[in-house]
Amino acid sequence: MSHLIEEYSKSLGVKISKPIVSRHFYPVMFDNYITIQLAPEISAKKYHYYEIVIDLISSQLRKLGIAIVQVGTTPETKLKNVNISYGKLGFKNTAYIVSKSKLHIGVDDALSHYANSVNVPQVTLFGNVFSSVTDGYWCKSKINIEAPWSVKPCLSNHDPEDSINKILPETIASAILKSLKLDDRVPLKTLFTGKMYHNKIVEIVPNFFNPSSVPATEFCFLRLDWEDSNDGWTHWFQHLNRFAIITDKFIPIELLDAVKHKIHILSFIVDEKNKPVVEYLELLKKLKIQFHLLVKNPDQLATLRYEFFDYSVQEYGMDSKDLLPKDFSFKNAFFNSSKTILSNNKKYNSRYHLLKDETFLDKNFELCEDEVLLEELKHFYVYSK
Repeated sequence: MSHLIEEYSKSLGVKISKPIVSRHFYPVMFDNYITIQLAPEISAKKYHYYEIVIDLISSQLRKLGIAIVQVGTTPETKLKNVNISYGKLGFKNTAYIVSKSKLHIGVDDALSHYANSVNVPQVTLFGNVFSSVTDGYWCKSKINIEAPWSVKPCLSNHDPEDSINKILPETIASAILKSLKLDDRVPLKTLFTGKMYHNKIVEIVPNFFNPSSVPATEFCFLRLDWEDSNDGWTHWFQHLNRFAIITDKFIPIELLDAVKHKIHILSFIVDEKNKPVVEYLELLKKLKIQFHLLVKNPDQLATLRYEFFDYSVQEYGMDSKDLLPKDFSFKNAFFNSSKTILSNNKKYNSRYHLLKDETFLDKNFELCEDEVLLEELKHFYVYSK
């Protein structure tokens, strides 16, 4: 398939030439660096696992004094493990930063084509289009990584198969190291990536109150179902600006009324022995608090849906090892969790570790065949070393 720039040239009867950008100086604290840009505006080009990629390459780059600079950053796209992030600078300032980099990492967008036009080597991801159509046209020092499409790319801004996130982090990491002429062997193999791993979740068990542990602006889930005492509830209700509540207890209406503007959603875990009265649910509707009922036992789901026909009743889906590949082996399997659980002023990465009182030590947690641990698989990135 022909490159788009060649098609435009033929259709419009004009010659192909390099773009000319009058880039503007912008101070960068590093002389030796690579750049990376995320593309959040188009979902089909949004890759979720750059932080894993950076973890895989950072040790080699650190030894050589090569920094990682993120450009075009927004609060939603800021990567935690880069050396520095630059926000929404003008294109000319961003172009200056990229023009001085040793390598640019991103998707096929305007900045990627600019980098190619000034001979900056590239590692480019393609999620919704063939690389032959929109890759860098001028500089040959590039590595194009296409998503493993089942048949062909979606050719749309929205990809129902989310193909770009099927690209393995180690594939990108290896390409970056190869472009920098470094040892491109990556000592990690992806075994499983949970569909919620890219979402950073903070859950608070309200058995303590420490406002310095969580900024008021942080969106959190308050796990009232994991705590019998209500001593810490009101403190967290007052401290947080926005939160969701998961509970198997029916909170006094007066307490909810005082913070109704902060509640994103209220989730009640119910069963045939622990059911709300309709009058209580009607009061919640009057307060305009969004809520739903969650059922853990699928055998009770139909009965409770019939009994509470006018309300949202959903299954409280818990994960199991059935999510893992059929040939999966727990031997030499480790995981990172995108979930942080705060309880008794300690941090845990899963409810399994909370129950065992095993706090954060490092990122390499062994994955074992435990039902409680596997209930949270959708929040895990599983790999072998």
